[in-house]
Amino acid sequence: MLAYLFYIFMWDNSHETGKRYPFVRYWSIWKYYADYFPCRLVKTCDLDPKDKYLFCYHPHGIISVGAFGNFGTDGTGFSKKFPGIDLRLLTLNLNFYCPWLREILIHMGICSANKRSCNQILQKGPGSAIMLVVGGAAESLDAAPGTYRLTLNRQGFVRVAIDNDAHLVPVLGFGETDVFDAHTFPPGSLVRTVQDYFKKKLGFAMPLFSGRGMFNYSFGMLPHRRPIYAVVGPPVKIRAPPHLKGSKLYTTDEGRALVDKYHREYIQALTSLYDQFKNKWALNRSESLMVNGQLHSQLEFDHLQNQINDASKHIPPAIAVNTKTTAIPMTFTAKDLIDMSKNETETKIPADLPKKKPEEKEMTEVVAAQKSKSVLSDPHQTSESEVSPSSNPNPILEDVENEDKFDDAVAEMELE
Repeated sequence: MLAYLFYIFMWDNSHETGKRYPFVRYWSIWKYYADYFPCRLVKTCDLDPKDKYLFCYHPHGIISVGAFGNFGTDGTGFSKKFPGIDLRLLTLNLNFYCPWLREILIHMGICSANKRSCNQILQKGPGSAIMLVVGGAAESLDAAPGTYRLTLNRQGFVRVAIDNDAHLVPVLGFGETDVFDAHTFPPGSLVRTVQDYFKKKLGFAMPLFSGRGMFNYSFGMLPHRRPIYAVVGPPVKIRAPPHLKGSKLYTTDEGRALVDKYHREYIQALTSLYDQFKNKWALNRSESLMVNGQLHSQLEFDHLQNQINDASKHIPPAIAVNTKTTAIPMTFTAKDLIDMSKNETETKIPADLPKKKPEEKEMTEVVAAQKSKSVLSDPHQTSESEVSPSSNPNPILEDVENEDKFDDAVAEMELE
């Protein structure tokens, strides 16, 4: 026993490298586990096995049963839907200090959720992928049924993706928060303060929840049999210059701006995925999507404001005059500003606009005089305001019967 403890604590690092073959992952028993809820894996696009990926699962729920069933095992056919992708689900490092449980997790391909483990797995080459439940312990304290309250205020997963040239893949588990009856408490309350304290000290949260029993449906520790649909969305492509990696993502303004950019893009991709499927698999929701305490409507407004700010930086000088002191007119929409920012060439107004020739002006006056004279001489003639819409709208040609009379009028003007 002492030799085994020395082996797992001091010698073996398989939980960080994922070097063992995950044969337990493919056991047929996991299909029965997936059918219990049931768990279903929904694919929205293909993933190129030549690239590397960082999957992010939301929401955490109580114990992330949907993440385990769909991505920790092959019970829902991940290997067939995404061929060539070697995915490793990451969990708390504390789980690998439990004898025997550690061996089961390692042979399922599950690894430790620390930075060193992420880098070692993603650096294996094309097709390497990891999955993080980004919300973590903080998100589990908000896992009330019918809600989608996500915690995305940290940006560490974005930095890991940039360092390893891995694309960010958003994954939404519709129904994850419904399998347990969680009792949540608002921030600042006594119970929530105690929960936050132990979360900070222990590294994991202790939410108050209940499920069902073996022979009853009202109370117990088993999860309810409620469907979970894990939807894999299109990846957010990461393209970062080589000089903006490592510590420069923290220390330079350019690096921090790059992290903020991809963080915003990821949140937008996640909200778009929610909008696409909320009326199909989130029909029992009690509120809209909430990210970092903001409702979905506020997120859309913030995203629109970011688009306006980015577009205003590239508006041509002829348009952006006195932008520091002059407010942008309210008639300008976000689309207008974005379209203006895409226009690389500055629009110039010609200085010598064509002017009406004196001859044309005199000709117009002569024809107008002839028209008014003919109207006075014939009181039965229809006035201009009484002309039907189907008549000729040109006032010059109304009193000219043909082109010969028009030429005669021009000749008389020239003789005068």
